[in-house]
Amino acid sequence: MKGFDLKIFLPVLLLVGIGLALIHSSTIHPSLPGEASKFAIKQMIWIGIGLILLAATYTIPLRLHLAFSYLYYLAVLLLLVFLLARGGGRWIELGPFNLQPSELAKLALILGLSRYLSSERVDLSHIKGFAPPLLLGVLPVLLILKQPDLGTSILLLILPLPMLWWAGMDPRQLFFLYSVSLSLISAFHWLAWGIFLTFLIILLLHSPHSLLAKTGILLANLSVGVMTPLIWSHLQEYQRHRVIAFLNPARDPFRTGYQIIQSKIAIGSGGIWGKGFMQGTQAKLFFLPAQHTDFIFSVAGEELGLWGCLLILGLYIVILLESLKIAYRAKNPFSSLVAVGIGTIFLIQIGVNVGMTLGVMPVTGLPLPFLSYGGSAMLVDMIMVGLLLAINSRWREY
Repeated sequence: MKGFDLKIFLPVLLLVGIGLALIHSSTIHPSLPGEASKFAIKQMIWIGIGLILLAATYTIPLRLHLAFSYLYYLAVLLLLVFLLARGGGRWIELGPFNLQPSELAKLALILGLSRYLSSERVDLSHIKGFAPPLLLGVLPVLLILKQPDLGTSILLLILPLPMLWWAGMDPRQLFFLYSVSLSLISAFHWLAWGIFLTFLIILLLHSPHSLLAKTGILLANLSVGVMTPLIWSHLQEYQRHRVIAFLNPARDPFRTGYQIIQSKIAIGSGGIWGKGFMQGTQAKLFFLPAQHTDFIFSVAGEELGLWGCLLILGLYIVILLESLKIAYRAKNPFSSLVAVGIGTIFLIQIGVNVGMTLGVMPVTGLPLPFLSYGGSAMLVDMIMVGLLLAINSRWREY
């Protein structure tokens, strides 16, 4: 098929196949080795539906996504409001399956931001130009935080950053724009916050902004840093435990630090060649919690070893590089921005998920694309791949 990018499609198929095998291996009961895992069967159904959606997305003209992008965004917001109105939670029950609107929010935000930023009338050097895309990102974040889902909220907050840069926003202005978030993160340790503020002040002294703007940026960062203890106290208890476990898993090895410790044991025990398919003891004996969802990479490390993990990461790198290539080549600004947004989502989820299994990132609950068990994530990932393939096949369109 002309323009169909096999460099993306084939790695996706391989990752889906590896993920399906790992889900089966990590969820089958040791006493029933000959029976299929119900999780693997459900995942097969989601994969089948996902491939249908991929094919449909590939055939739909990109100008229709441009025309309906704000409608997509509004529909997802209404779904998030519906969840909040009925008392919270993350899923909408659809018979034997569940739909997670926060996964759809990733795709809706990419399309909404791409439409806005591709407009020739947008001036990103002025607050009137960059305030609307920030508002587009904040609205779903506030609703998803109420579920609560901190991982997806952080992901959606970061998403506009590379898209604004790709649309032409000055990198220094981007840094100042997101400096409050960086101040919040660094303020958990006085030394890190001091270093960050010093760096911020140096940049402000050499920036062309007015004295009033510089003072406002500095005061905003100081205010957020001082308020960090208050923000910490308003986090959900499980969220505070995850941060503490990330900083020091050994502090509570049987509760808050248990998951990270068991993940490291699983990956380390696999060695170079792994223990073999369905031979992993950490996952098979259920020492590792969430082994088929958020910690599927730990199962890969234990059963497939270092070479298997490198293969998986290699396939991801191919997908990410192709996403960047498609974004760079596309002549249509909307299509180019969509490709950048999709690549950003994949990059953040891969980095955070693999990082948390290795203990270098806090546990956030973000799934590993194409590998982790989950229907909503699989469907959205497949739709995003369909968009990449469509952009690649029509890159000449203006």
